[in-house]
Amino acid sequence: MKRLLYFLIAAAATTSFSCAQTRTTQTGTAKNFKDTKTLIRKMFGHAGGKNLELVDVEPTNKTVTLRAYKLKFKDKTGSRYIYGYVWMTDNGKEMALKVYKFDSETKGGMPLASVIEPAKREEMIKTDLSWFKKILNELNKNNIPHVVGNGTKTVYIVWDVYCPFCYENFSKVAQSLKKGIKLVFVPLPVHGQRSIKGFVYYTYLARKEGAQKAMGHIFMRGKGNFLKFNQSLAEEVNKNYNKIPENERKELEKFYANLRAELLKKGINATPTIIYIPPGEKNKGYVHRGFIPFDKLFKLK
Repeated sequence: MKRLLYFLIAAAATTSFSCAQTRTTQTGTAKNFKDTKTLIRKMFGHAGGKNLELVDVEPTNKTVTLRAYKLKFKDKTGSRYIYGYVWMTDNGKEMALKVYKFDSETKGGMPLASVIEPAKREEMIKTDLSWFKKILNELNKNNIPHVVGNGTKTVYIVWDVYCPFCYENFSKVAQSLKKGIKLVFVPLPVHGQRSIKGFVYYTYLARKEGAQKAMGHIFMRGKGNFLKFNQSLAEEVNKNYNKIPENERKELEKFYANLRAELLKKGINATPTIIYIPPGEKNKGYVHRGFIPFDKLFKLK
């Protein structure tokens, strides 16, 4: 029989559900679920700071003394909902931000516990991407090679030359070309000036030999070891950077700095970020932080 372990915590922060500013409060007494939900809204309405907005509180399952309230936050960039639990007694006097369950026991008899979380932690929202179409036009206007393949299905990938997760998933992405998928790579220099220089060098290569060969030239090194890849690419960029004509370098440096600012302003701040616009849609689509299997994307309508 599973047992529950309760932790009352003053603050908690995770990658997708952050309550770092919440304190243990003098809550008073809640007479019913409605009062408790109102109390939770007051406590967690600011939990996401500038990024998240609390849009729903739903009472769900209950332990012996605590009830789980599922919190639904909307990413203010409009791209997703984020779900998490807060646990509270019905009178509103005691609260836990995390409740753990015992999953199993080790050979030494020590219990292994994991946080009880909603089955669905995130949900993508179809959102207006007309601003994204303008960025694609800017890439074309400034002669930034960024399209690989000519398939009937299109996936947009926001990437960085020094992104370990882009490097890790490059082979999966490359294999998709055999399945009739067109890949559109949108640069985001998340590592500042270092990444800007890397993208300037990528553009220099791509203008001579095309986006696909330039991508392969960058990522097909290191034999799966990101540290070796990272060092190899940095050495090549530093060695050859001044070979790029000065006017071309300066124009591209300015372009990538402006592109970075524009993407960050729109809430695109991680690589890879996968963007998908379903067939029949002109400007509406989905934004997913991190890599996602493309067959899962294509099920979205």
